[in-house]
Amino acid sequence: MSLSEAKLSDLPPDAVKLSKQDAIIHQLKIMKSWKNKRDTFIFQYGGTFLGCISAGVGIFLNNHFRRKYKLYDYGRLSSYLPIVVLPAALSLLFHTQFVTTEVTLPNICATCMETRASAIQAMTGCVLPLILAPLSSIPLAMQYHTYDVPFITKEPMKVLKLVQKQTKPIANILTAIFLGQAMIAAVVTYYEMKSVHKVQTKLAKLEFDLEHNQV
Repeated sequence: MSLSEAKLSDLPPDAVKLSKQDAIIHQLKIMKSWKNKRDTFIFQYGGTFLGCISAGVGIFLNNHFRRKYKLYDYGRLSSYLPIVVLPAALSLLFHTQFVTTEVTLPNICATCMETRASAIQAMTGCVLPLILAPLSSIPLAMQYHTYDVPFITKEPMKVLKLVQKQTKPIANILTAIFLGQAMIAAVVTYYEMKSVHKVQTKLAKLEFDLEHNQV
């Protein structure tokens, strides 16, 4: 059954009325069970792809700050887990919850969805790892005495200036990452909507053919 939005007065007698939540669940089931996986590939794996990009940025930033604070192999695993896993998980979760599920509905605002996806991805895939990386490296540098770091509780402004100093060499790269994340998320969302539209079109054609005995 294909979905369409209409006023109650315009609905045919045999139409099945669904709430927004029921419509989303119904469409998600169709997309997940669609036999031609080429039609729904981006829809099903777009969020995972964005999560992987966020993880990659986390690795890059963690390596950068670990080098700056001369950590070498000290606390490597404990620093990678939050910086890589958390942004990736949140990127996937937020995109799936607030973008992928919404694009299943007909007559949605495409620009709104792409803007929302861009904002989510830029925050979880760039801003969040940028915050977590120094927060992870600084305590390790203090613990293993690899770098002269001011006490964050006593001299927070000095710590902030130090982080700014360590971030300055990659400022242009961070800008590119931020904009790139936003653009990639918008493109992924566009193709997710295109996947939904393709499936809806094929369903509508199938229903038309069945009604007119053309199958």
